[in-house]
Amino acid sequence: MPAYPGCDKVSHDDAELFRCLKDASEKGDPLAEHRMGDLHEAGRGVPRDPAEAAKWFRMAADSGDAKGKENLEKLKDLYRPETK
Repeated sequence: MPAYPGCDKVSHDDAELFRCLKDASEKGDPLAEHRMGDLHEAGRGVPRDPAEAAKWFRMAADSGDAKGKENLEKLKDLYRPETK
């Protein structure tokens, strides 16, 4: 995952990266919200949780982050139940 400005010094430590991104995302930073989705989708620093990842990607998308919207759509497609 690419570094986030201000968190690049902790990017090697998933738990520290999570804390850094959480602070920025709680201030409404769309890129930080997107990266929080990445962490939850991959299970880095937190348990893997697609629903939580979707929540963060949606917040990023609602804040104008195009990649957050793209990742939300990919996640929906991945976990969409198959229809017969």
